[in-house]
Amino acid sequence: MRDMPFFRPEKEEAVEQKSLSARARWCMGLATVLALIGILFFPSGCSKLLPTAPVTGEDQVQGYRAEDLWPKPPAQLAGWQEPCSALDSMWFDKKGGKLKLEADCFKKLEFKVKKDAVSQGVLITVGVNLFNYYRDGEMQKGFMLEFAPDGLVFGKPAELKVEVRDLDKEDSGVLRLYWNNPSTGLWEVEEEVVITGNKKKAEFDIYHFSRYAISR
Repeated sequence: MRDMPFFRPEKEEAVEQKSLSARARWCMGLATVLALIGILFFPSGCSKLLPTAPVTGEDQVQGYRAEDLWPKPPAQLAGWQEPCSALDSMWFDKKGGKLKLEADCFKKLEFKVKKDAVSQGVLITVGVNLFNYYRDGEMQKGFMLEFAPDGLVFGKPAELKVEVRDLDKEDSGVLRLYWNNPSTGLWEVEEEVVITGNKKKAEFDIYHFSRYAISR
């Protein structure tokens, strides 16, 4: 008769703990994705996408109110495009990687994490909402961006790349990356990219996760 296999309780316990850890990490990632879906797709989250705040003192120089940057277009104005959203998640580790988002209303948005930009594995979620606004007598478009986990800081800046034609029909001008300052509720210019006739993509550096917007 063959001997019964020799069981090692401590090994089984380690395997069980590893399985629980994996399940916990998966649950945390799912909760993050569901939270971003609520922000991007449900009416209760609209106020988070376009916050308003009083402007007093130095705030007038440091930041802008959403309604001043992106005035609502008049009803039934030519060029109106129905807003649309895209949301996706990807596991990143020290090797880095790329996450690409596409939708009916825009061609492509790419988020790249460089090698060694994160010290350990993390589930990253990117949500983008294309919206309309009315400035300088014409209809214009912008991207509202949500990232998770909130507050994540990169050792090397991540790269956010957008197709210029998705946002700007002009051959020249400036596209700006705005950061929403949570302490004031105002939008501050983080980076500017000059658009020329042969420039098809605009690239921006993301140093930490917060709420961002891209527009003229």
